Amino acid sequence: MKFSVDKSDKFWAISLEENKLDARIAPDLKSEFTVMSNRGIRNIILDLSKVSFVDSSGLSAVLLGQRTCKNMGGIMVLCGVKDSVMKVLKIAHLDKNLDILPTLDEAIECVFLYEIENEISIQDKQRLKSSEEDFPVDEEEETTVSKKNKKYNDDDDDDFEEDDDFEEDDDFEEEKNSKKRRK
Repeated sequence: MKFSVDKSDKFWAISLEENKLDARIAPDLKSEFTVMSNRGIRNIILDLSKVSFVDSSGLSAVLLGQRTCKNMGGIMVLCGVKDSVMKVLKIAHLDKNLDILPTLDEAIECVFLYEIENEISIQDKQRLKSSEEDFPVDEEEETTVSKKNKKYNDDDDDDFEEDDDFEEDDDFEEEKNSKKRRK
């Protein structure tokens, strides 16, 4: 398989130098994704600007790359997708599940934004955890609050008082009497 890999701290960008992503190419691409994950690379950009045909094997390789990145907490972005390849992605309903951007520059920007959002999310979780440690919840107070917010239980029909303004129909009256007989 002819491809080039541009390595960065935050991602690796694979540019396919073939015009077909098919059963001949897919195994090599899958192997490359496995190598990347073993090296701890969690963000991949797949440049398909030279690819004009993709088959089910190629789609399988792309999905493996996406799943690998996702499992490692990263993202995979496709870029340079030609109309012929986009049609196949749409037919397979993958256009909504994959991150697809027009250019390599936009894909790189997307990865950096993803990393920034991920870092902010981690910092927010750490702040939340430290604030919970600073202000522990009193279990007795929490129990009292949960008792006050007790939801209505259908088994508590014994406390039901009839309202004079309420007219009951016969079906409701029969159901009420059968409940009393069961008790």
